Amino acid sequence: KALTPSLEVTPAEPGVQGYAIRPSGSGKNFQLMLVGSDSLGTLYAAVTCRQLIVKREGRLLLQPALVRDWPDFKTRCNGTPFSENLRGDWYGILSAEAKGDLGKARQLADGWVADQRRYFDWLLRAKINMAWNRTNIKPGDAREKTTIARAALREVHEYGWKRGILATEADTTSIGRFPQDQNNADFNRCVLSRSHGKYFCWSRLDYHRRRAERAAQWLHDCGYKGYYLHATDSGGWANPALWDDRCEECRKLYGDDHAKADAAVFGIYHEAIKQQIPDAKMVAVVYPYTGRYLDPDYVYRDAAATMGQGDAARRLAERTSEKLISFIERLDSLLPPDIVICIRESEREYLDLARRAWGQRPFYLYYEYAFWKGWRPCFLTTPLMTQSLYYSEYDDILFGNVSGSGWREMLQLLGVECAWHVNCPGAIDFDSATWHDWGLEGEAPD
Repeated sequence: KALTPSLEVTPAEPGVQGYAIRPSGSGKNFQLMLVGSDSLGTLYAAVTCRQLIVKREGRLLLQPALVRDWPDFKTRCNGTPFSENLRGDWYGILSAEAKGDLGKARQLADGWVADQRRYFDWLLRAKINMAWNRTNIKPGDAREKTTIARAALREVHEYGWKRGILATEADTTSIGRFPQDQNNADFNRCVLSRSHGKYFCWSRLDYHRRRAERAAQWLHDCGYKGYYLHATDSGGWANPALWDDRCEECRKLYGDDHAKADAAVFGIYHEAIKQQIPDAKMVAVVYPYTGRYLDPDYVYRDAAATMGQGDAARRLAERTSEKLISFIERLDSLLPPDIVICIRESEREYLDLARRAWGQRPFYLYYEYAFWKGWRPCFLTTPLMTQSLYYSEYDDILFGNVSGSGWREMLQLLGVECAWHVNCPGAIDFDSATWHDWGLEGEAPD
C-alpha cells in the first residue's frame, strides 16, 4: 500500500483492520508510534513491529519504518489447523475417551492443544484471521463421549479468539450414508449421491432437525464461530443437486419449488446454530455454486458437445440458465439475510453473473489453489489470480484451499498476501485454463 507521513487514523481510515506505524525522534528521544483503526488493526501493527526487529551480531535492532497498511479481503481463511502434520494425537484422544481412559485422553489433549497454539501463533504472524479447522467429525453426526475432545478444541479456539482468529467447521445436509444406511426404509427413494456415498432429502425434516441440534451443540462446545454447510454436490446444470430425483414426499411438500425446499433445510440448521452461537457465521453451499451455469453460452457449449450444435441445444441452454437464475433469486429472498453463499473460483464474468443473481448477499469465495484432479505440488503461484475474486463493495470471505497433505505454509503465505493486497506485484486475472494447467511443467504457463 502507498506510504504516507500522516499518522491520522480513524475507524474509516485506513479502515477495518488497518493500522499505521510512524517513527519519530532519535537517540533517547526515539519513538515508534503504532495506531490501529480498530483493535485487530492495532494488534496487526504490533505484529508488523515485531517483524521490524532483527538480530545482528548478537544485538537486537529495530528497523524504523513508515507503514500505513490495510487488507482488501477482511476475512482471510487461509489456515488449516487440522492438516496432516498437525493432527498429532487427535485420534488418540478420541480413542482413549471412547474406551473410558480419560486420564490418557487428557494427557494427549494437553500435547495436542500446545501444538495447535503454536500454529495459531503462526496464523497471527501471517495475519490470517479465519481457520478451516475441519476435523474427522461431521458436526451433524457428532458422537457422544467426546467431552475431552470438545474441550480441547474449545481451548484452542478461545486462544484464537484472543488473536482475532475464528475457526470454521464443515458439514453436509445429508441424512444418511451409503451403503451403511441402505437398509433404512426411510431412505427408500431418497436422493442418493453415489459419488459421495450420501443420502439427501428435503422432506425428512425430522432428520435435519436432529442433525442440526447435534451440530449446534458440537460447534458451541468446541468454540467454532463458522459453519460451512454443503447441499447435494452433484447433477451439473442438467439436474442441479439431483433435484429431479427427489422422492414423492418432496414432490408433495414442495412441488417443483427447489428454492423453497433448500430454504427449509438451510433454515433448520441456521435456527439451531444461531440459538447456540448468536454470532456464528453460516455459509450455505447451494448447488450450483458457480456462475458458469448462469451463462447460456457456457451451457450451450457444454450441451452442444453431446447433442450437437443447433437451435435445440441453444434453446436448452437458455431455458437452463434462466431457470437457475430464477431459482437463485427466489432462494435469496427466502434465506435469512446473514447467511453467506459459497461460490467457487472462476473468471470475473461468471462471478458477475452470480453477483447479479444473489443481489447484496456476501460470498464465501472458495479458491482451490491446486486444481483438484491434477498434480498437487507444495507450492504454486495460483493465488496471484485472487484479484478477479475481489469486490471492494462486498464483505466477502476468501477461502484459500491448499488441497493437499503435508506442509503448505509457503502456499498459504502467498495466499494471504494476495488476499490482503489483491493488486500485489505479479497479480493477474483468473483464467480457468491457466488455473487448470498451472504447475504441470513446474511453472506458470504462458
